[in-house]
Amino acid sequence: MRPFTFLQRDGSDGAGTGTRGGRRRGRPFVPDGARRGTATTHATLPAGCARAGGVARSVDDDRPAGRSHARGGTHVSDEVRERLLALRADALDRLAGLGATRSDLVESVRGANIDDEHDPEGQTIAFERAQLDTLVADVGRRLQEVDAALARLADGTYGRCAVGGEPIDPARLAARPTATTCVEHATR
Repeated sequence: MRPFTFLQRDGSDGAGTGTRGGRRRGRPFVPDGARRGTATTHATLPAGCARAGGVARSVDDDRPAGRSHARGGTHVSDEVRERLLALRADALDRLAGLGATRSDLVESVRGANIDDEHDPEGQTIAFERAQLDTLVADVGRRLQEVDAALARLADGTYGRCAVGGEPIDPARLAARPTATTCVEHATR
């Protein structure tokens, strides 16, 4: 499996540019929508979210959705769209890889005696095929979630709970950018 990487707007990975994920090194990460005056550091974010960038607004924030104080009012939706498109590209790459693996498996047993009940190899092959089918279904589900998040972003409902309508916590969206509900409604 390929590790997840964030790409810059120009398609590069930012290597050798003196920046990391589009930010200058040494600057603390502050999720968009974080309250002014509150300290947010890499240590206070969930693991793996330091470069993710928050998206939603805080509950007491009355700015229009998709705006950011830290970036002088620029649209955060571009960053979110880029991140979701990167997730989508990763899912498509995984689907292609799983499809190739399944094709290799089918090709390797073509013409062989496939008697799952009596052939010692048959049960293993059936298990591998079932496992690949499950992985393909999982990646397909993730792809649908990303596409739905992109649709919500386009219609302006991204970052709002689908159940209650309140803003989803930026840390939740940083950890799970396809989230459709706030933590409270997700646990019900």
